[in-house]
Amino acid sequence: MCSSDLWLLLLRRRLWSVDGFRTAVRGFALAGLLSGMLAAVQVAPTMEFSSRTDRSTRDAPHITIAFSLFPGRLLECLAPWVYGRQFPVNTVWAPFERWENGIWVPDLYMGLPTIVLACFCLLGGGWKRGAEIRWLALLTVLFLWGSFGRFGGPLWIADPNLGKPIDPLAHRPGETGYGTSDGLYRLAEETIPGFRSFRYPAKLFVFVAAGLSLLAGFGLDRWAAGGVAAAGRLGGALFCGSLIGGVAAAALFFSKTQASSLLARFPAPASIFGPRDDAGAVAGLAGSLLHFSLIAAAIALLTAAQRRGRTRLCLWGTSAALAVDLYFAA
Repeated sequence: MCSSDLWLLLLRRRLWSVDGFRTAVRGFALAGLLSGMLAAVQVAPTMEFSSRTDRSTRDAPHITIAFSLFPGRLLECLAPWVYGRQFPVNTVWAPFERWENGIWVPDLYMGLPTIVLACFCLLGGGWKRGAEIRWLALLTVLFLWGSFGRFGGPLWIADPNLGKPIDPLAHRPGETGYGTSDGLYRLAEETIPGFRSFRYPAKLFVFVAAGLSLLAGFGLDRWAAGGVAAAGRLGGALFCGSLIGGVAAAALFFSKTQASSLLARFPAPASIFGPRDDAGAVAGLAGSLLHFSLIAAAIALLTAAQRRGRTRLCLWGTSAALAVDLYFAA
């Protein structure tokens, strides 16, 4: 994080002068010292407490890389429960379920309007609107990379234990089934003192959600200010996505028997949530796609209203769409 700070400072042309560079370095050092002191209030007692728990032992019941977020789960940000639910009935059909080393949260959905507004903030030159937006977007990407954990690099592809059942009580290297740390999370473990006591990678997605929410707020402000050209492109993409989602949902609904039979050919791994309900998985996927289709169509209509100058209707409609979206996605 500090290195990226310094890198961003050096990119500014005016800092290539000697005086500008000295000023930037002093400000950077002061900011680093202040942030270190503020963080120490929480980090130092946490490290002391962790050293007295099983997290400091070699034979800890869990390793730090457990509950890594598989990148394929990002599709859940667009449609709720697209890979199924764990409860009350297990309908999880995710093809990468065997590769995951634990699920920290059952679903990542935070509302389609949130993702759309965050994208709207960055589209059509929005990236150049201000340093705060670029910095916020960069932090969001970094935290997303960190939340991938073991999937943040290529090592998991060559893992001989990939897909094997996890045994949290096995202590020999390679026997737990959780895999090897990689990517940004591995870099943080190797360079940040006390980071190995942090568990787990998926927890970093909380900061991703916060970053996307803030970007969505900037996007809503830009929408109110009238980003007509970007709104038109985004509305067209949402309309196409709505059509595709609706057609896919209808196809699954009218061929649910055949789809259930096809899914049954791929048995699910053993789960504490019970056997998979194949018919319920197909019905859940159809419902998820229908949900996405309807919300995407609603936002596309709101973008059309925004292009016609009905800004107030667009703002209130977006808030209402988000509330309805999250209500029915729960």
